Amino acid sequence: RRESSLRGVDVSPCDLAVGLWYVSVELEGGSGTEPAADTSYVVTAELASAVLELGKTTEGSVCCGQSQFLVAELSPDDDEEGEELRVELVSDNRLRDQSPLRLSASYQPCEDDTPGARLAPSMAQTLTLPPDRVKPGRLFVGVHAVDGGSARFLLNVGYRPELKSIVIVFLVAVSLLVIATIGVVCFIKVRKRLRKHRELQGELSERRQALRMAIRGGRPV
Repeated sequence: RRESSLRGVDVSPCDLAVGLWYVSVELEGGSGTEPAADTSYVVTAELASAVLELGKTTEGSVCCGQSQFLVAELSPDDDEEGEELRVELVSDNRLRDQSPLRLSASYQPCEDDTPGARLAPSMAQTLTLPPDRVKPGRLFVGVHAVDGGSARFLLNVGYRPELKSIVIVFLVAVSLLVIATIGVVCFIKVRKRLRKHRELQGELSERRQALRMAIRGGRPV
């Protein structure tokens, strides 16, 4: 019986260097058997982009205890200064026997100095860099397969206002809303009092006129 299988090895941008690369193919026989005399195979190599576009979701895969590193070019502009950077990883559960994943981010080439927790299949994980750690340069985002299985994932890197700033803006907005509400209530109450005061003034004027007419012995027409 002839079997067809596909095997692949990912070389991260950390390990990719200019020079000659030697690819070996080894045939393994079963227990106590020799490999077939004639075995055909095809070896292909291709360069795939490892660049992460900010604000866009990237789909990838990693296998067999390896690490897949992708690179995000950071150059915060004036509108993004003071914002935090969020790295979000979602494990794709469409594969059977999906390997757990772990997420990391570092400004050093492919180092694991900001590791996240172990990520179980079909779960999500987020790493957040506060504004004081967001700086221009290359951010290396690593997705690590924890065991010997394969794993597919979705990865997104983007800016967002710092949570503290969001809370401050929310509190300011709530305060302004409360002040505006109190102002409207006070305005309505003052308007009602002015209306009652005008009505009372009118009644007093009518009574005074009636009293004057009564004293003069006449009646109003």
